[in-house]
Amino acid sequence: MITAEVEIPAPGARGVIFAQGTQFGGYALYAPEGRLKYVYNFLGLEHHAVEAKDPLPPGKHEVRMEFAYDGGGLGKGGTASLFLDGEKVAEGRIERTVPVIFSVDASAHVGDKWGSPIAPDLAVAGNRFQGHVAWVRIEVAPEEGERVSPEDLLKVAMGTQ
Repeated sequence: MITAEVEIPAPGARGVIFAQGTQFGGYALYAPEGRLKYVYNFLGLEHHAVEAKDPLPPGKHEVRMEFAYDGGGLGKGGTASLFLDGEKVAEGRIERTVPVIFSVDASAHVGDKWGSPIAPDLAVAGNRFQGHVAWVRIEVAPEEGERVSPEDLLKVAMGTQ
């Protein structure tokens, strides 16, 4: 789950709230065209996006993306839901996820994203959020009943599973 408190100016806001990754895999919570959007980049091969219909209204708001993982092992899909002040504004399917890690040379970005673009509508530069990001909180819920052994992780990383 990604939760952020943002302040939207009267003319509206565009840009990145939070992003992690590169063109070869990653995700971003942002507002292109002023609407809340989440994109998931699966290894540069597929882009899955969920976008709200309406623009973010002016004022202070809490935005959130929740991911409900299908479970059943590594690399499975799930449902991404977007919320504005606790109200669901969009939902969509992400068919598969990166099983181990994103690029080791791409850090997390708050309020901007530069470098290799995660999605086609994110440029190499010029993604600064045109509002204010007060804070971002990332939460990872433990998967119940499933434990992945180091051997299984190695198999996935080597492409043998």
